[in-house]
Amino acid sequence: MFRTKKYKATDFERNYTDVGIFVTNPEHRLQLCIIELEDQDLQKIRALQPYVEQHIKPIVDNFYKAIEQVPHLKAIIADNSTTTRLRQTLTTHVQQMFSGKIDDAFINVRQKVGRVSCTHWPIS
Repeated sequence: MFRTKKYKATDFERNYTDVGIFVTNPEHRLQLCIIELEDQDLQKIRALQPYVEQHIKPIVDNFYKAIEQVPHLKAIIADNSTTTRLRQTLTTHVQQMFSGKIDDAFINVRQKVGRVSCTHWPIS
């Protein structure tokens, strides 16, 4: 899927100004520190954004094709949502992941999704 275009070294040398960790919550900052995620990692992630954008539809399609092969996961989706809605949510999520920016809003959205997911689909 991503092999159609080679990455250029200059893609990873560019310095994006809107990229970085802008988290104010000390606990969240600690978690990012524990996984050793740093601004230069986000610069590299951001450099991949154009390639991800170019292939976002097949990324999402392949994800849901795999999910639909697992009967109990397919049933969970059928009972609680639609793949159309979830595809849009995943598209947005992946796009935001490759923005290279982690701030309080980014974390709040993921926490909200996590709370809803745990309510609707308890992990067993």
